[in-house]
Amino acid sequence: SNTVSAAANGLSRVLARNNVISIIVFPEPRRVRVGKGRRFQGGANRRRGPMTTATDTFRQHLQETQAIHFLPYVGDGYADASPRILMIGEANHGTAPDGADRTYTDGVVRRALQDAAEGNGNHWVRYIRNISAMLTGNAYGGSNAVWDTVAYGVFFQHMETETHRNRSRATPEEIALGRGAFFAMLDVLKPDFVIVWGLTLFKQHWLSPESGITMLAPGLCAYVFTDRPDVRIWHCHHPSRDFSHVSEHQKWEAVRKLHIDRKSTRLNSS
Repeated sequence: SNTVSAAANGLSRVLARNNVISIIVFPEPRRVRVGKGRRFQGGANRRRGPMTTATDTFRQHLQETQAIHFLPYVGDGYADASPRILMIGEANHGTAPDGADRTYTDGVVRRALQDAAEGNGNHWVRYIRNISAMLTGNAYGGSNAVWDTVAYGVFFQHMETETHRNRSRATPEEIALGRGAFFAMLDVLKPDFVIVWGLTLFKQHWLSPESGITMLAPGLCAYVFTDRPDVRIWHCHHPSRDFSHVSEHQKWEAVRKLHIDRKSTRLNSS
């Protein structure tokens, strides 16, 4: 091109003034046919970008979903996990400016996982370790690798700036936005199980009206939505203080058995 030729001539004059003889060879761009058009590709091998995984596709769809403000954390191995587990907390806690950050939830979980790996301690590290022990049955403080296979989102889509707000005073608009985000997460992530932290969302009927659920085991607070019978929903104890990962693991195993038994019954009757 004219630009390349000008650059070469200029460089030749500089080299000549310094009594340097040099031959500069500029590679001819290769034409690569793409469909009916053509494009230029440099002479050197082009580096390929990282491959897009199924989990990346989930994340992309979440970003494109307007009903979800706070994007959930999605572990790298979520798409291939069996079963797929989506966990739901009530709300994010932070400052009002933090509320504009769609990646806030994801950042909280990833920082907690890093803190846990480095041996640091805070309430979120306690959540991470309690959930790991509950899901796996391993000892508290062991591997947190299970978090690579799960997802975690929050119900309320506004930032909770008050430390001890009475959430029974949530406005109809807040509940409607939360419910819309929750069902959007179900549509995109297609989990087999939803593990809700605490009983508040169940007692307040915020996830779904009471008439829209079918209880599987009242003693375990496990149920399905009438119009989504393949997604099992279970409310565990909130993984904060007074959390028995041993007791909750036993309940989790019972919920999983309900899923297996119900699935086998459906297959045998078909």
